[in-house]
Amino acid sequence: MTDIEKYKSVAIKIEAYQKAKPMAESRYMSMGSFIRYLIDMEHDKKFKEIKQNGEDLDVRAEWEEYKTSIIRR
Repeated sequence: MTDIEKYKSVAIKIEAYQKAKPMAESRYMSMGSFIRYLIDMEHDKKFKEIKQNGEDLDVRAEWEEYKTSIIRR
């Protein structure tokens, strides 16, 4: 049984899975490891940009901005 304190399931569209699977395989990674790698890379990139700009890392403000951009579409 999976430890629900350590892991969560996510669903992605088949098209995204079909694109990601060969990318993960080329790096000898499982899909879970590959998704974690992508998230870590994006997080590090964003954190570096924020730190260089002297901005505060406020995830709530970023989330609100993201939701607003989705609504505008």
